[in-house]
Amino acid sequence: MRCSYPCREEVPVYFIQQDQLFGRPGFYGDGGQDYGDNDRRFAFFDLAALYALKALDWQPDIVHLHDWQAGLAAVLLRNHPAIANDLFYSGMKTVFTIHNLAYQGIVAPGIVENMQLPWSVFGTGGMEFHKQASLLKAGIVFSDWVTTVSPTYAREIQTSADGMGMDGVLRERAPRLTGILNGIDADVWNPESDPYLPAPYSVANHAGKARCKAALQKAFHLDAEPRAPLFGCVSRLVDQKGFDLIKAILPRLLESGAQFVLLGSGDVAYEEWFAGTAARNRRRVGVSISYSEELAHMIEGGADMFLMPSRFEPSGLNQLYSMRYGTIPVVRNVGGLADSVTGATPAAIADGTGTGFLFDEYEPDALWECVERAIALYRTDQEAWKGLMTNAMSRDSSWARSAAVYEDVYEKVLAPLPVSRHA
Repeated sequence: MRCSYPCREEVPVYFIQQDQLFGRPGFYGDGGQDYGDNDRRFAFFDLAALYALKALDWQPDIVHLHDWQAGLAAVLLRNHPAIANDLFYSGMKTVFTIHNLAYQGIVAPGIVENMQLPWSVFGTGGMEFHKQASLLKAGIVFSDWVTTVSPTYAREIQTSADGMGMDGVLRERAPRLTGILNGIDADVWNPESDPYLPAPYSVANHAGKARCKAALQKAFHLDAEPRAPLFGCVSRLVDQKGFDLIKAILPRLLESGAQFVLLGSGDVAYEEWFAGTAARNRRRVGVSISYSEELAHMIEGGADMFLMPSRFEPSGLNQLYSMRYGTIPVVRNVGGLADSVTGATPAAIADGTGTGFLFDEYEPDALWECVERAIALYRTDQEAWKGLMTNAMSRDSSWARSAAVYEDVYEKVLAPLPVSRHA
């Protein structure tokens, strides 16, 4: 099925329907559990996508694959008997993007036989991962180039500390591994024209942000305090996002006179804890265990600061949205957060580079010290804070810069191999 939605760039988007495999409540699982037949579901999807190319009579130069769900396609393109021996597919290159190394697509080794693949694709140099098969590793090993979603994350995943057991194979692929920071849709995330905000504002005129803050406080039934530091958070409620740190510092945050709003869902234990905290602190804490596009935009527009103390963060988008809205990110100095947020030292604020607050150690005290610095600047130096907002809002987080790097990767993938010369 072809998407009928009018894309601005007129890029065709096709959908594959198979109700027996995909007509389910969740994408990958339900009730916190993965579907037991995910190997079959995504093997079908990858094979169908490759067959669709021939059905559409479209021969792309590069097939760009994303995450473990598409990793098997790199193997199929070179080894499936109906595809590898078909001249239609010859010459097609593959690029594989890792969005989050923690999700590795671990399935039973039987997928090799089930997909009519030779056992040579298994083994430590292939799909094998601790005697199982990893569809993520399949994409890493069999693609022509590997990318991930920030330069710092590309370096981190090559270490034993952050490589999730894949660091060895990623170091082997290092000459063809590139980190490219994600971008955002600067039209959708634009405080000058955002339909979800009660008042527009811009880098040149911040005035409307006060109305946005008042509306956010009202939406979450918080005290209408214009000068109370208001921290926002929009996230999956999982360990990766640093919610154990937020839990640890939240009492101190409230004692300081700050307010906190949270939108998200995830681990039941976090959902219950934050909902309970909101019930006990109704005028200072607002929590919505859900997802709402309107509330997400209201938080980005109305909060003073955005809290994102991730344990690890491949790229991150909310810090980019936040800077676009002059909502100053308070983040850990890892992955895409390190690549996108510049620390708000006095010199960095003055020279136009400072855009947020960063901390290093994954410890509650380190986060709290960072939060204290943000609160202190917000309360004591409004001119510096306005400068920080201006810096953050002026940062180009659009796809333009990232697209140029992808284009460079594609050109390298398509470049002819050097001719070997022997004496």
